[in-house]
Amino acid sequence: MLLGVLLMPFEAMAKIGRQDDWKPAAPEPEVTEEITSKDTSQEEERLAEILKWNTRRNATFHFWEKMMNNRAPTKSYRTKATERREKRKQLRIQCRTNMRKANRDTKQAESERCMETILKIDMEELRQQKQRIVDMAGVTNEAKNIALFHTDNLMEAIASILAYIEQGAYGPNDLANEVRNLSTHYRQMKRISMTRLRISRAQTWLKHLMVRLRDIEEELDPAPEVIVKIGEVITCLEQKGDLFSSLSEVEDNSALIVGFRQAQSEVKFCIDLARESKKLNTELEQAEAENS
Repeated sequence: MLLGVLLMPFEAMAKIGRQDDWKPAAPEPEVTEEITSKDTSQEEERLAEILKWNTRRNATFHFWEKMMNNRAPTKSYRTKATERREKRKQLRIQCRTNMRKANRDTKQAESERCMETILKIDMEELRQQKQRIVDMAGVTNEAKNIALFHTDNLMEAIASILAYIEQGAYGPNDLANEVRNLSTHYRQMKRISMTRLRISRAQTWLKHLMVRLRDIEEELDPAPEVIVKIGEVITCLEQKGDLFSSLSEVEDNSALIVGFRQAQSEVKFCIDLARESKKLNTELEQAEAENS
């Protein structure tokens, strides 16, 4: 097809040259070039459409299978993570009680003992979370690598604090300063990277839904009315996908989470459209069955 478009000017010129009664009023090359330009533009749009859908299919390749295979490990991780959070919460409550009871001579040792126990729980959580990041389906390699990078940085920072506690190297207030730095820098960067990881997975979900709808159009041959509805859903998902993409420039994690939740809420409108499509298809199938 593309070769035919490229050869059109030459073929048209050859046809004009073969005319026996050639006159200046014959079609001019500019007209042929205009037609060729239009045809070329249509071909470019067709190829761009093919590329767009191939890119979406590649991005969602085996996504659903990986999600299903990860259900059991994900459920186990979440259960244990909830247990660790509860254990950490109880430890912090106990530590505050112990610190109030401690005197000036024992307060430093009590503070270090409490923080060491809590940080060891954090390290276990990070080790488990790191494996979950590695196994996570539907995220880009870039988002995954950034999340792993900041997880490793946080783990190294915690390991350094634990080593200093064990060596007894902290003076008064030193440990508190280290823990604050841990929260304001390492933990914050880790939180941002994890939010971006969830955004990346949400974008893959949207592409997966669009590909599924496209397959319905092409393979199941639904009624024309349903095809129109499916087109509306795909357009909706494309537009909402832009909302997720716009979050790439947001650096504050709180603002990032707010934007992410808003985008997720917007997607619900597309899901409602999809339900309408399904309902319409069911009604048409039932009507066809009754009339047959």
